[in-house]
Amino acid sequence: MRVRIDLDNYDLYRELGAGGWKNEGKINVNPADLKDLTPSINNEYFFYDQGKRIRLTLDGTGQVFDYMPASKKLTRIDRTIHSGFNFGAQKFIREGIVYSFGGTGFWSFSQALTYYDEKTAEWQILRPRDPGPSSIVNGYQGYSAKSDIFYSGGSEFYRFLENLDIEYSDEFYAFNFKTHEWVLLGDINKTLPYQKLREIIWTGAYFIHFANDKLFIINPESNQVYEYHDANQMLQGGYMNYSKGDTVYTFWHINDGPVVTFSVKEILAKSNYIGPFYSNNHSKWYFIGGITVFILGLGTWGLIKKIRSPKRTLFFNPAEVKLLKALMSQNPLSPLSTNEINDILELSDKSLENQRRIRMNIINQINQKIALFFELDKAIERIASEEDKRLILHKLNPEVSKYIKEYL
Repeated sequence: MRVRIDLDNYDLYRELGAGGWKNEGKINVNPADLKDLTPSINNEYFFYDQGKRIRLTLDGTGQVFDYMPASKKLTRIDRTIHSGFNFGAQKFIREGIVYSFGGTGFWSFSQALTYYDEKTAEWQILRPRDPGPSSIVNGYQGYSAKSDIFYSGGSEFYRFLENLDIEYSDEFYAFNFKTHEWVLLGDINKTLPYQKLREIIWTGAYFIHFANDKLFIINPESNQVYEYHDANQMLQGGYMNYSKGDTVYTFWHINDGPVVTFSVKEILAKSNYIGPFYSNNHSKWYFIGGITVFILGLGTWGLIKKIRSPKRTLFFNPAEVKLLKALMSQNPLSPLSTNEINDILELSDKSLENQRRIRMNIINQINQKIALFFELDKAIERIASEEDKRLILHKLNPEVSKYIKEYL
């Protein structure tokens, strides 16, 4: 059952069925709270206090409202002044806090990771440790509360040239809230029509990708794609799509018309596995280290903590092995410089930005694997040079060497 508020006259409507709405009277709102509304509104909503309070955010504006269903009171609670940079941002709730990732506005695409701060009544920045996707707009975007991971891939972007063509990212990332790190997991399966048909919703565990007469069910945590195709029942996205738990709701009109529902579990039982969601591109192997380890680590953290030596699980790719061996052979009093690491990884023929990106991804992958496997944080440490504080040096945590020798 849906509820909507007509902000032109402050009327509250409750849906009785397909095409039927009941006027339940006026809401209680201060007109001054609505003076900065945009001509058209897209909003997201989040339930608090077991549904006794509903938090609404207005797309691109930074405005935040709380609605109390019992008293029908709508109140603006934020103090946002600067806005307009994050239309189409991905909003989700984590541990009672509303987050907003990415978006677009002012002729640019945002990488900003922000959250609404109750104390200041403003949006604050969340600073990741490393670069992530260049754009977070549409495509495969979703937060998994189970793994505490935000997934991002297949985003779109423009270069704002005379020929304004939309481009799409092939990369799929994961942002780990525990470490504040972006990890490039790989390239998205080309079988998926994410560059043409982009009606995708996130259920909290699966991406549901509507593609005309086909339907793809994608599990990013297990890295699996299933295809549902039934000649007798074609499931298509509608004007508005929602999910709640295992159920997907498709509305064919904003206010009336038919409503289609289906169970993700049931259609999965009738679907065929077609391959991994993302995979390592061999031309970019240095970007990605141990994809399987990362994904398995998300779901089996407790198991890994108990089992200390499952050799078949810990894997370092060639670039990681090369760097680890160099660090292990280095005098602890002479950490490796950035240029030395570039030489070890054979990055000298690449641009400075690519050198930095590849280098950081490899170091972050190594640190994450060792943290997951041995519970040792910051295996590769970054320190400032004593001679020139602007220069960053890298050394291996002494505790790490004795654990990883046998895996190299």
